[in-house]
Amino acid sequence: MKMFEGIQTFLEEGGDAACYALDILKIAEKVTNKDFDVIATLCTCINKGFIYYNWKNADDDDNFFMKNPAAMLSFLTGKRWTVTKESANYVLKPDEYAVDYWQKPDSVLGHFRLPDWDSLKDSKTAKVGKITSRRIFRLAK
Repeated sequence: MKMFEGIQTFLEEGGDAACYALDILKIAEKVTNKDFDVIATLCTCINKGFIYYNWKNADDDDNFFMKNPAAMLSFLTGKRWTVTKESANYVLKPDEYAVDYWQKPDSVLGHFRLPDWDSLKDSKTAKVGKITSRRIFRLAK
C-alpha cells in the first residue's frame, strides 16, 4: 500500500480503536493461512463498509466501529460467516472462533482480543479487567 496523507493519524486512530477489526483480521489469517497487509486490508474494509471510519474527522468517536464483522471475515476468507454476541462464560464449539470483550471495573469502555492473541503488547484492560462478553464467529450453514 502506498503512503497517503494522514497515514499517521490513521495509524494513531487504529492503535486506539481498531482492536476488534484486528482480531477479525487475525482470525482470517488463521482460517486462510495467509498474511494480510494490515493497512491495505483495513482501508479496503472501510471502503467496503464493514468498518466505519470518518476520513474527515479523526476525533469521531465511532472511528473503527465494526459495522459488519461477519461480512468482513467472509470477505477476507471467501467463506460465509455469522457472528453472535454471547455471555462471558460461553464455551467454544469446534470450528468456532471467539473474540473476547474485556472491561475494567467501573468502565464503559473496553478492549477486544482473542483468547490466544492480543493486538496490544500489554493490555491494562485485560490485565485488571474481566471478560464481559464474547463475539462468536461460525461458518454459515
